[in-house]
Amino acid sequence: MDRFESHIGSILNGMYINKVRRDELSEEIRDHLQMLKNEAIISGCSEDQAEVTAIQKFGEVEDIKKNFQAVFTPLRRLIEITREKQVAKVMFQWTFTMFLALIISISIRSYAFAQTEVRQVSMQNTLYEGQHLIENKIDYHFSTPKRGDIIIINRVAAKGILNAFISNTKGVIDNILKKEDSDQSRLIKRVIGIPDDNIDIRDGKVYINDVYYDEPYVKGMTYTNGMKFPIKLYENQYFAMGDNRERSMDCRVLGPININQIEGKAIFRLWPLNKFGGL
Repeated sequence: MDRFESHIGSILNGMYINKVRRDELSEEIRDHLQMLKNEAIISGCSEDQAEVTAIQKFGEVEDIKKNFQAVFTPLRRLIEITREKQVAKVMFQWTFTMFLALIISISIRSYAFAQTEVRQVSMQNTLYEGQHLIENKIDYHFSTPKRGDIIIINRVAAKGILNAFISNTKGVIDNILKKEDSDQSRLIKRVIGIPDDNIDIRDGKVYINDVYYDEPYVKGMTYTNGMKFPIKLYENQYFAMGDNRERSMDCRVLGPININQIEGKAIFRLWPLNKFGGL
């Protein structure tokens, strides 16, 4: 052990400081001693004499310890520990708050309201690709879809509260990561038929219970797309189609949907601003 290391050890012995602070202080003292040593060598001292001179100029151990102890006392260390714990506490509080906010956000998305984006042309001329909508998921817990409602269909709807929460958590993560296929299982369509309805398509038009169903919002002709009509809807079954009838993958391809596959109802358009308002 060299003179400097021994002297530094004597000075720091008994100090109430953590290892990082001790190492930093040890390095600072050594640098100062080395500077004093270099000055002594320049003045003509040998290396051994220069080290002794440097230590003498730096000061007696007891004097230095008294000065340091005025700063690094047990009380001072206690204050530092308290501050460290406070920082840790604040960081924990922030982390917990952010986590709680995320849970609340996902819960709202899962069971109350969500924002959804139109990604198809199948609802023209009512909705266009890129428009952002607010989806109401609460209504259908207390009522059933009505003819004419614009709905969000989830073809892989998760059953149960926990599964729905997990599914929506994945959806949030996918949106954050900008995954292009994050919403491919969800379709925006309009309810045409409700339970107990007989649906028929003839001559490019829709008939419900043998009565022509007037649809002023429709773009193009309504064809069967290979599906055999008329069809009967049973309990909890619904028939939905896109307003752009010639360019829509809907119940004419998928068949009737179950109430469990209806995620919610589109009620409001957020974007673009010139179309801002209720649906």
